[in-house]
Order: sequence, then C-alpha cells, then structure tokens
Amino acid sequence: LTKYSPNTVWLPGGLPPEADVVLKQPELAKAFHLLASDGPNAFYHGPIGEAMIAAVNKNGGAMTMQDLKNYSLIEQKPVHGTYRGYSIYSTPPASSGGTHIVQLLNIMENFPVASWKHNSPEYLHTLAEGMKLVFADRQKYMADTAFVKVPLQGLASKAYAKELAGKIKAYDVMKEVPAGDPWPYDGETKKAFVGGGGDVHMSTSSFSVVDAHGNIVASTNTVNYFFGSGVIVPEYGFVLNNEMDDFAQNPESVNAPEPGKRPLSSMSPTILLDPEGRPFMTIGAAGAMRIITAVSQIVMNVVDFGMSMDEAIEQPRIFNPAGGGKAGKLLIEEGIDPSTVSYLTLRGHDLEVRPFGGYFGTAQGIRFDWKKNRINGGADSRRLGVPVGY
Repeated sequence: LTKYSPNTVWLPGGLPPEADVVLKQPELAKAFHLLASDGPNAFYHGPIGEAMIAAVNKNGGAMTMQDLKNYSLIEQKPVHGTYRGYSIYSTPPASSGGTHIVQLLNIMENFPVASWKHNSPEYLHTLAEGMKLVFADRQKYMADTAFVKVPLQGLASKAYAKELAGKIKAYDVMKEVPAGDPWPYDGETKKAFVGGGGDVHMSTSSFSVVDAHGNIVASTNTVNYFFGSGVIVPEYGFVLNNEMDDFAQNPESVNAPEPGKRPLSSMSPTILLDPEGRPFMTIGAAGAMRIITAVSQIVMNVVDFGMSMDEAIEQPRIFNPAGGGKAGKLLIEEGIDPSTVSYLTLRGHDLEVRPFGGYFGTAQGIRFDWKKNRINGGADSRRLGVPVGY
C-alpha cells in the first residue's frame, strides 16, 4: 500500500490507523450506490471501470476499457464426486480445488480412516502421502480448461485413486513423487505438459450460508495477496487484485499466461449431500493450496470421525506438497500430539511443526443434523469470524 496508495483509508496520513479509529469508506459507498442504481454497466462500461483502468495504467499496468468489456462471467457445472456415500459438489477449473478435493478423498476412501484414531500416526502418514500424489498431479495437469485439455474425469476417477492409493506404503515415505497418469481413466487422448505454478492466496474470504428452506451458498473470493496489488482505485475505494501472480513463469507450463486465460487457483467452496440426497454440509476456506487440504480434512473429520462443524474446523491440520517430481516438507500444525510428531519423524518424514494459525487454511462451514433437525455452523478461530443464526 505504501508504494502505490500511501494515503488511503487504511493508511491515513501514511500510517496504519489506531485500534479505536472508525474506518469510514465514502468512496466505496459511492461505488455501491452506483452499482445498485446502474447495475453491472457502471463497472464494465461506466465510471467505475474508467477509474479502474486509469489506476492500472497510472501504476505501470496496461489495460483498456475494451479489455474490461471483453471479460465475461462463465457458469460451469461443478466438479462432482462421492466420499463414503456422500455427494460432493465443488469448483471446476480454473480452480484446481474441487477436482483435487475429490481426488484426495477418493484416495483416502481406500483406507479404514474411521477405525484409526483422529490425527494418529497411521492416519497422518497415509494422508500426507496422499497429499503428495495429489499435488504432483496438480502441478502437471491443472489449468484453465478453455486453453488446456485437462484429464478431469481421470483425476476424479475412483479407479485412478485406487491405483494411487496402492503407492502408499505403511512404513515407507515417498521422496520421489512423479505425477501419475490419469489419462487411461479419462477416455480422452493423452497429452503431456510441463508442470504449472503454485498459488499464494493470502487475502481470500470464504463464507457459507443456509436459509430456512435449505438453500445453500458456498462462496470464496480473493484479491490474492494482502491488499492484492496494493493499487487502490481512489475515486471508489477498492483494491485491485494481483491474480496474475498465479500464472506459472515457465512458458511451457499448462498454467503459462495467455490472453484471456484464467490463472490457476485453489478456491474450493464445496457442498455435500448425504446418502439420502439431503443437504449435509457447506464448507470453504482461505489459504492457497492449503484450501484443498483444509477442506478435505474437515470433511473427513465430520464423515469419518463424527465431529460437529466447529469441532471439525478447529482440529490441527497437516499439509504436504509435492512438485518437480520431489516431495515437499510435511508441515504439521501445533496441537498434534508430540509423540505422533516424533513417530512420523522416525518413520522418515521430513517435517516441520508450525504455529496453529491461518497458514493451514481458515475455514467457515455449516452442517445439517437431520436426526436432531438442527444445523450447526463453525467459524475458524485461526481468523476473525463467527457463525450467526436467526
């Protein structure tokens, strides 16, 4: 903010406001009034868009009103899978989230998760190995499907997940983790690509809403880094994102930038239905690639371990990436039994314990309890938030 927008509502006089200062945003209110009265035209064809284009170009960007007019929203079918009889609906590409949540849960379905103690050595070892396999595939295959052929059916296939699960050994830790081959399970012509880049969502918001009729909304939005690009449209008081950062730098990558292409993300607003087809859960999170692992662990906490929504969200988590054919470090959140951490170290995991906090994802969710005819919500204590019902 100090580079591009040194004197804003968030930095009055160039300094952060004191804790008891009321933030007033009249410029943003002006934008809301325009949108309420004129609708999308105020943004795509009107004064808000014109002010945004001016802010971009003033700060070293290159954008025109025609670029803004060329942009269009797209409505897509959600990614669909099942986990132990529960139906999962989540985001399709250019988000990688829904596909890889389904993939990770499909892998874990091959193991007796419910018979293991929660966050036990057996469970965390198996889960960490599954994460490596998922992220290796994510890097190689996932991108905007309007530009790249992605084996979505194969990645979400239970048969492919069973093949991957066979690579997980009880007492071995994978150090070399090449991407798998989901194409035989996809029914399409195989095509190989160089891997894509990672995403770093630090200023993401996710929320879940349920009404009295059982209608569900799961929504995730982001400007990517904290305060996005740091560029604020001064006339209307909103910050511009830096989502271009989510493209890969390698020009041979499936996630390389192209005109009109959407960069890869991990946003994963997700809805689950129970085996009877009734609403069961809505869940989403912020946290870059940890969104995928946070949502997956919360789903297992509820389905396999019988937790309430809040309890499932509050449990400490793990994250184990992979890329370039190599396993990343197993990151463990504080709160997991130290004896389990020691056991995983002895088993051969290269691990690091990190503080309980937003790095591991910050989730919000709602669960339906049809036996008690109630719903219960959870808001992650890793971030400001609270569940509200009325």
